[in-house]
Amino acid sequence: MPWVLPRTWVSGEILTAALMNTHVRDNLRVTTHAIGSDNALTETNTTTAEVTAWSFTVSANTLGTTGLLHLVGTLKWHDSTASNPDFTLRYKYGGQTFFSHTRTVDDEDVSAEIHLWIIARGATNVQQAHGQVQHSTWDDAAAPADVSMFHRHKQLSVDSTFNQALVVTVQMNVSNVAASWQKQGALVQAVST
Repeated sequence: MPWVLPRTWVSGEILTAALMNTHVRDNLRVTTHAIGSDNALTETNTTTAEVTAWSFTVSANTLGTTGLLHLVGTLKWHDSTASNPDFTLRYKYGGQTFFSHTRTVDDEDVSAEIHLWIIARGATNVQQAHGQVQHSTWDDAAAPADVSMFHRHKQLSVDSTFNQALVVTVQMNVSNVAASWQKQGALVQAVST
């Protein structure tokens, strides 16, 4: 279905399902579609290897010259010892690591809500990456004890006329049975602009 120029609404007119479906639902379907989702609840421990939390294939020409990709996902770390392991997150697109950051977990649970955006900038090989991660430390009462934010921007040069991978990895600095991380779900959407 093609994009329909949005209706100019008139005061007092009756809103119908057909009008909403045409001017809201159908236009959203044209401009936004899911690349993939991963709702598997997976826990990893006892390794210092870099492990892929999520990997999504972005089909050739999805971004074009003005498109946008958005990944949202949640990870959780736990350490029940005093080993205070570091967990490093790496974000990759088209084989390039465009962000990484490390969080030390000290006898607590930490969750991270991740938002990544890859935005085409007028050419199929010029993108701007934006990343935002909000860490929340959870106490025994299951309430957030503190919140911290990680935010970065970076220029990319990935040829979006080919299939590319959008990947998030996690790596621990110690191999510890009592320290683990868990992926809790992710969704990637493409938005045409």
